[in-house]
Formats: sequence, structure tokens, C-alpha cells
Amino acid sequence: MESHSGISDPTSSPLDHIRRAVHHLEHLLPGQAPLADFVHHNTLHGYQHLDFPQALAAARQTTGLKGYLPLKEFRALRRGGRIRREDLEAVLDGEADLSPQEPLGDTTRREILLTLLEQEMEPLSGARLAWRIAEGEGLSDWLPGLPEESLGRLARLGEPARVLDDLWQACCRRLGLEGSLRAPDAFLLEGQGVPCQQSADEVLKEESDRLLEELLWRIGRSDTLRGFLKTLTGEDILEAARTHLLRHLATFLDQGFSSWHHLSREKGFYASWRASALQDTGFPLDDLTDWRDTLLDLPEEAEQTIATCLARMGLAEERWEEYLQRLALELPGWGGMVLWRSLKPGYMGLAPNRINLTDYLAVRVVLERLLAIRLCRSEWGIEPQLQVISWYFRHYRSEMLVRWMVFEAGLPEFLSTRARMLLQRSPELPHREDAWHTLACLALHWRSSPQGEPVQRRQERAWQLFQLAQYRGVCGAELQALPEEELQGWFSCLEALHEEKASFIWLQAYERTYREMILRALHANRFRGRFRSREERPAAQLVFCMDDREEGIRRHLEERHPDVETLGAAGFFGVPIHWQGLDDTCTSALCPIVVTPAHTIREEPAPGAAAQAERHYRRRGRRVALVERLFRGSHRGVVGPFLLSLAAGAAGLTTLAAALLLPAPV
Repeated sequence: MESHSGISDPTSSPLDHIRRAVHHLEHLLPGQAPLADFVHHNTLHGYQHLDFPQALAAARQTTGLKGYLPLKEFRALRRGGRIRREDLEAVLDGEADLSPQEPLGDTTRREILLTLLEQEMEPLSGARLAWRIAEGEGLSDWLPGLPEESLGRLARLGEPARVLDDLWQACCRRLGLEGSLRAPDAFLLEGQGVPCQQSADEVLKEESDRLLEELLWRIGRSDTLRGFLKTLTGEDILEAARTHLLRHLATFLDQGFSSWHHLSREKGFYASWRASALQDTGFPLDDLTDWRDTLLDLPEEAEQTIATCLARMGLAEERWEEYLQRLALELPGWGGMVLWRSLKPGYMGLAPNRINLTDYLAVRVVLERLLAIRLCRSEWGIEPQLQVISWYFRHYRSEMLVRWMVFEAGLPEFLSTRARMLLQRSPELPHREDAWHTLACLALHWRSSPQGEPVQRRQERAWQLFQLAQYRGVCGAELQALPEEELQGWFSCLEALHEEKASFIWLQAYERTYREMILRALHANRFRGRFRSREERPAAQLVFCMDDREEGIRRHLEERHPDVETLGAAGFFGVPIHWQGLDDTCTSALCPIVVTPAHTIREEPAPGAAAQAERHYRRRGRRVALVERLFRGSHRGVVGPFLLSLAAGAAGLTTLAAALLLPAPV
């Protein structure tokens, strides 16, 4: 196999691959501590070697999570004044790869890029575009939100319908399209939809074999079995696993609040989950008749279970490390929590709850295998074994190709509708290879036909050009006279400003607006505070930790007591300590997460107050026991929780009324 250093190690055993993967995950997963210890953590911990936009792109590819606000929200912030135009311009000017200062006719790329950033460019597929044009939609009135200057220039030319029709015709001519678009299925109705059988079969075989090889190659390198199945079925087996897995993880990692506990917790998470799952009446795989036998057939050790499941999948051993890392990063938050707890085995006295990444990965692998068995059997009647999957799709190439086009590559609506009718076929019915084959040939022919995919792309570009021209206030005659070089510059801006790039520009502009606002406020108020000249000593100086809660407290104190001064400082005041209050059962670290305190400070009763402290402890013990009993009672039974809720509601209403009518003096 190849290690992360790229050096082959032929002596590695299967378990060595698993151990190396677990060790490497300690550097990839974020250290997600419980909220009681620390609320902040870097979710891109494993991508810190990349630039920020590259890290977000890599994380999105692995986890499917987006790191930016939607573009619509950024534009709404711009309209609301939360992002200023000058900040957006300043950020754009710093993007050298976009060449914002390059001239385009009587303007620059900067103006085109700003238009694309600030205005909504509605995407339309070829079929929807043809339908809208045929119905007269989109050509009857101006786009909403046109800048006043652009709207005025176009409105002076005449009625919207006539001006927009001229503009649309100019867009189509510049891209070599007919003015009245035809639906993408028109070529079928004209006798162009029946390709030569021999050439179609050859192309189909070549395309499907290449695609199958590529999809299987990804497993263990850039994808998991979950991703492969999602590509061909549209179903994400992680969604079914997520709810079940998180319920068991939350229970196992419980810090004393849960009423239900795992069986055999002292044996570790995998063994405990396995024992609990076998007795779980709500297990999400009850429709899989032999899931219990499959679970019982697995080894009792977590490492051996991982090795068994990956071997049964048919995945080559040299790809196990990457596969397990991909699997763990699909749920990075919970993986990070497991990692953090595994590195602190004595946390809060919860040592019996042994958990580590190996146990966690074993449960993930088992759940993925069980859900994959159910999905593969229901869709194709086969097991989720890579060699079996490869055999199946080499016999049914047409089905694989159509499935990939539907769920990954995209098909026009008239072909997508036919494909989904086949996908909804009952699995008990005989396989319709003839129907799949016909549809695959049509899809391939559509992609290569002059009326197929190339024309659809040009239609979509024409629609983009139509919208951009309106926002720029360019009419049909002006667009027709636009030099080819300038027109290509417009399209170059459209292509360069993809979603990830536009989002990063907006994010920087948002941050810049906030940063400039803070810095200007600080500069404007320099030397205007009380500290410049002090005529009398303040009654008290109170120092608060600088976080979201302190501002309201400080404002309130200074308003009610003008002779009191408040200041902000780092919460640990430069002295990292472990603190244990009089009523605390354990110490708490008062310092940033990256610092380990060297000293412990404990609050103790004053000399001579031992008797008072004893009475305090007894009263507090009874009070805590009562609260705990009420809390537990509110979660168990049927009548008890109902009566407790009624009583708590009445007590809460009384307390609220007293606070409103008889406020305590400050």
C-alpha cells in the first residue's frame, strides 16, 4: 500500500491500515469539546494547510456542507446596508485573477463583475426556457430590480414587449440560435431520434464501461459506498443512518442527563451499540429480514469488524485508510466529539464509558453495510460487493448510464420523465433492459445531436446574456453591434464568477464592512472616554470578560450607577487556572482551549465557618436532590410529567407576575 508519505509498505497487515487511518484522523477531525468546556472550535481543522476558499471547497466535497451564505442572502445584506458598495468594490479590485481593471469597450470588467454580483441571474434549463419563451413569459416585462439608469435607457425605446423581443432575438443571433426556441425533444419528433443501432451500441458500451470504471475507482479515494449508491439511485443512506447513530452516540456520551443507558457500556461503544441494537424495537432496518443474523455474524472486536466489513465490500486493502477517513469526515462534528472524549478518558469521572475512534468507525461501517444491503437488494437484487456491482452493471450498461445521467449529469425534462418512470418500476417486475437500452441510446444521441446538449448550453448562455444586457441597459441593436471581443469578455466574466468565487468575494466584503465600521467608531471615540482626565476616584471598577453577554451588563451598570466604571478584558485575565467553586464537584479550566492551566484555585469556607458550611451543604444537597427528582420525573411515566408541567406552569406564572409587579431594586 501507499502510506501518506507515498512510500509503499508491503508488510502492512489489514489491521495496520485501520490503525494508521485512526491515527491520521486525529489530525483531520476538529477537537469538538462539550459546550460546558468550550463553545468554539475550528470546523476546518483538517484543512488548515489550504487557503480558506480551497478549504471550504474541499470540505464541501467531502461532507456536502456549504461554508457560505446563499448568494441571495448576501445580496439582501447589500440592499439592507449591511454590506457597503465601496467594500464590495475594494474586495473585487483585489481579485487579480478576475482582471477587474481590464477594459471592455467603453467600460471595464469590474463593472460587468459588479453587475453579476449584485443582480439575481435566474438559471433556466433548455426545456423550461423554451416553454417560457413559447408562453411569452420573460419577454413581456422588465426584469425585477433593474437599476434606474438601465430601466430608463430601455424604457425610452418603447414598450417592454417590443424592446425585449428585439433584445432576445439579438441574443439568439449572437449565439447562432433560432429566435423561436424549440423544446429539446423536437429533434425526436423530426425523425432524428433513432440513431444507427450498431454505432449506438458501440458508443453505449464504451461510455458505460468508462463511467463504471471511474465510479468504482473513486471508492476509497474520493468517495465512499454511500456516495457511489447516491450517484446511481439518488438515495442517501447516511440520512437513514444519521438519526439512529446520533441517538446512540448522544446516549453513550451522556453526562448524567439521560434516563436510558446503553447495555454493557463498560465494554466500549461498539460492543454496547451492538448489544443495544439487537434489542432495539425501533431499529431502522426492520424491513431487512436478516439484519440480526448479519449483526451477530460480525466479530466482537471493533478492529476486526471494520476489516470484515471492508473485505466483504471487496475494497482493496491499500484503499482502507482513505476510505475510513472519508467515512469519518461525513459527520465531522460527532467524529470530533468522539476524538476529544477518547483523548480525555477521565473526563467528569465518566471513565467507564470507554469510547474511541475505532469503535465509532466500526459502528459507521456496519450501519453503512446494512443500509447498502437493503438498498442494493431493493434496487437490483444483489449484495453491496464491488465485484458483484461491477458484474451487474457490465450486464446492464444501459441502466447504469441512464441512472448516472438522471442523478448526476442531468437530462432534459422529456428524457428525465421517461427515466423516472423506469426508476419507479416495482423490483418484483422483470428487468426492462429493452426500455433502458432505448432510453440510453436516446440520451447519448441527445448529447451528441446538434439539437441536443450543445444547443441547450447555448440556449442557457443566451438567457444569461439576455438578463445581463437588461441589467446593463443594452438594447437589441446595441448588443448586435457589440464587438465579438467585448461579447466574449462578458461571457468570460460569467464563467469566472462561479458560485464559490462569488461567495468568497461577498464574504470578504461583509467582513470588511464590519471591520471598517468598528475601526472608524474606535477612531472617532479616541480620547473621549473617562480615562483621559479623572477628577475624582470612581466608586468601583468592574472588569468583565469580553463576550456577547458583557455589553448589556456593563451598559446597565453604568446607566444605573454613573460613578461605576466597567472595563473589558480577556476572561482569564492573563492567569490560566483550574477553578473549583464552593459548590462545584470538579474543577473548570478558566483559560483559552489551547492553554493548559498549571495552577488550581479552590473556594473554601472561611476559618470558623465550618458549621455554617455544613448546614449550607445539607440544604444544597436536599435542594439538588429535589430538582434532580423533579427533572427525572418530568421525563418518565404518563401522569407524573403532565401534573409536573401544570404545577411548573402555575409556579412560573406566579414568579413572572411578581417580577413584573414588584421588581426588586438594583
